[in-house]
Amino acid sequence: MRKTFIQMLEGMEIQEGGPDPSTLGDFEVMKAKKDKAYEERNRLVALVGRMALSMGMNVGITKTDIEGWDPEWHHCIYIDLPTGQVSWHYHDEHAQMFYGFPPYSGAWDGHDTSEKYRRVDAAFV
Repeated sequence: MRKTFIQMLEGMEIQEGGPDPSTLGDFEVMKAKKDKAYEERNRLVALVGRMALSMGMNVGITKTDIEGWDPEWHHCIYIDLPTGQVSWHYHDEHAQMFYGFPPYSGAWDGHDTSEKYRRVDAAFV
């Protein structure tokens, strides 16, 4: 049985460098766990981006302007896999992880999250 995102967060521990859980309420603990999950995801996305660049793929970062989104989440990395474009937005506080990437030379192709992960799954099968 697959766990929901919230169930996964409930099982995570706040790692060193994070807030002391004993001083936080339930909401703050969940937020700290979510923030830690995004940090870990972004580290992996940045690594995949650097690996894709080293393989000669088109990779770059840009800033989007999506109505209704918090402007702190407008940063985006695009990776053109052999199976198509994939992208991830990241928070301002994680911008240093993406330092050194070139500006993205393409445009968003309209993919949604389901299509993104279909492309990821099929990329190197």
